[in-house]
Amino acid sequence: MAKRNNIPAKVRNDFVAKQAYSLLNAMGFISLPINPFEIVECFGWKAYTVEEAEAYGVKCPFNLDEDKPAINFLVPATGDRFIIYYGEKYSPRLYWSMAHEIGHIMLEHKCEFPYKLTDDEYAVAEIEAHLFAAELLAPTRVVASDMFPKSINEIASLCNISPDAASKKTEMFTGARKMNAIGIMTREGEELYRNMYNYLLDISNYWNGRLKETDITLPPQYEDFIFCDYLEYVKNRMKREHKALFNLIDNSIAFYDNADMVLFVANDEAARIDITQKNSIIESLAKYANSPIRNIVAVQFVA
Repeated sequence: MAKRNNIPAKVRNDFVAKQAYSLLNAMGFISLPINPFEIVECFGWKAYTVEEAEAYGVKCPFNLDEDKPAINFLVPATGDRFIIYYGEKYSPRLYWSMAHEIGHIMLEHKCEFPYKLTDDEYAVAEIEAHLFAAELLAPTRVVASDMFPKSINEIASLCNISPDAASKKTEMFTGARKMNAIGIMTREGEELYRNMYNYLLDISNYWNGRLKETDITLPPQYEDFIFCDYLEYVKNRMKREHKALFNLIDNSIAFYDNADMVLFVANDEAARIDITQKNSIIESLAKYANSPIRNIVAVQFVA
């Protein structure tokens, strides 16, 4: 029987972005930059420099250099997955190359020996892996946020990618292309955005002049409550549906324990929200964060 490949006929832009976001979500990443070596370690793959591979008796099937700095391959006899790389371990170039190889693995770009890829198949596989690396290290759903810095140097620094890669990334979400950028309108992208929302707040100086977790000393009856780290994301999603209520509780933070929440607010009017308003908050918490909250007590913060 002839050996076959597993390369798609054309590049699957949204599919690739979804796979990258699903991986980030599954691993619980909540900030940038992303370290590909953490992913390698999580999956139990083996990442070696060329010299380390030789010392361990692992034969790399290709010569690696600056033009081809990394490769992944499976040893069928043992089931071990290897990624061999060339270059400085923590450099942006190597991180990109590692993410590229992870992309080949996660997108299942398999080619069974002695099947040989056509030029078109090779091009599709490389474009998809390159796109995967871009979405893994600088996810469009996060980087395109209004809260994320937009200069090329800041994007490069925050994502640990090269200025050239950062420049290409900005082309994906500027001007007329912004609303059509890959990953923006996917469920996986929205989950990632929610997971990284607090990170976006932190890098945008959002907390200046606002109530913060460190401002609050919990009364004894709430000493077992924990900080609600998803409230800011939920409030942001409430803007259109409950604009007046959002404006009322915008400067607030919350702590919760199981189904109970205490909401610390900045003024007396917000502390007097009624049962209908509380129910609207509860519904939004459930809708946008799968929150179990069923009861809310509003308390005015006093410094």
